[in-house]
Amino acid sequence: MIRKLYPFGRKKAFNVTYDDGVLQDVRFAELLNKYNLKGTFNLNSALMENEFEWIHESGLVVKRLNKEDAVSLYKGHEIASHTATHPFMDSLTREEIIRELSRDKMSLEKLFSQPVRGFAVPFDHYSELIAQCVKECGFEYARISEESLCFKPQSDYYNWRATVFHLDESLESISQKFIASDEELAFFQIVGHTYDLDVENKWETIENVFREISACGDILSMTTIEAVSYLRAMSKAEIADGYIKNNSDVNLWFEVDNKVCKVKPDEILNFEPSSKILRTERLILRPWTEADAESLFEYAKNPEVGPVAGWPPHKSIEESLEIIRNVFTGEQCYAICEKENGKAIGAIELKLRGHTDMTNRDDECELGYWLGKPYWGRGYMPEAARELLRHGFEDLHMTTVWCGYYDGNLKSKRVQEKLGFEYHHTCSEVEVPHMNEIRIGHINYMTKERWRSTLNNNQ
Repeated sequence: MIRKLYPFGRKKAFNVTYDDGVLQDVRFAELLNKYNLKGTFNLNSALMENEFEWIHESGLVVKRLNKEDAVSLYKGHEIASHTATHPFMDSLTREEIIRELSRDKMSLEKLFSQPVRGFAVPFDHYSELIAQCVKECGFEYARISEESLCFKPQSDYYNWRATVFHLDESLESISQKFIASDEELAFFQIVGHTYDLDVENKWETIENVFREISACGDILSMTTIEAVSYLRAMSKAEIADGYIKNNSDVNLWFEVDNKVCKVKPDEILNFEPSSKILRTERLILRPWTEADAESLFEYAKNPEVGPVAGWPPHKSIEESLEIIRNVFTGEQCYAICEKENGKAIGAIELKLRGHTDMTNRDDECELGYWLGKPYWGRGYMPEAARELLRHGFEDLHMTTVWCGYYDGNLKSKRVQEKLGFEYHHTCSEVEVPHMNEIRIGHINYMTKERWRSTLNNNQ
């Protein structure tokens, strides 16, 4: 079993990203330093020059830090651009946007004597034009104003969303969920302005979050650019059942069969495969790799394949890659491949306890499958399923395998009939969340004894 990790073998990562560079940052930075946490501070260089101030609707005077204080205050943290003058960017021309970005980047790099690689959008407006300008000015990410409200690491680095705004009423509960989360590469990021903590009297709340996060040994504090750089590097890794190749220029970390491993740049880590490659007369069943993304998209984009099984057609190779990374990760999930070329043409899986709602027993599982349309009618699916059933009953010591199909999916019904599954029950209202539908579902099952009898009947 392979799990991607953050540097030093940490399972999760945490960051705060705060805008404007105001006097309240002094108290905030002291809290970060107290709990050994890293922050990203998004600054407006032109407004620091004259210590710009304004009056909040609460009556609080919000004042920018001066340059001298900022240089000493933000040591150990990331400095990112927030434009030079904090304009409403929807009113700017392309040339004006470039001027705002490049001026701020240049000024901040000169002031802090370090590269400024990140950008945070002022106010709420963001567009493809702004994104293009951000890239042109040499920034490596753009943090926008939307929340993700999840711990899945962002993959669109120029539409980077923080997890939650710091005044969100659910902040503390989200933090607790993050601490308890076992998601791969879970990332929790809080966004805000430190003057809000004065206005809303939230200093105690934010310190409680920091204290609990810092006490967790499996959480790594990172700046935004550190997280972005590491996730980019991780996306280049070639991960297969038996080896990991690091195609980046930084160290990458993994957990392989419960052992933490560091893989150096250009290094190949070989290990004993955690799952077998299964073979039939015409097919190979093997674990999915990221190299299969193009092939997966070729067949999964067909509207005749996914919807009948309960999932929408894939819209891009990038989406298919995300499916491989985050969905086709089950211990017994296989790509169906023709022996002659090894190309992935479908998927088949034994969903074990915790990954199926059909059973909660360790000795039972659910069979799921689909096949690309060009390969329908060749008997590939029954052939692949028979081998996986053998694997389940003989190698995994299952006593029962469950399998279902939605009403109207006659192809899946026929496959289960050919395999010898027996009818168990029908559910009249089954939620299909990926399609936002309610369907009728038919549930079949096969015991180990029945499987043995089908083998005898076929001999």
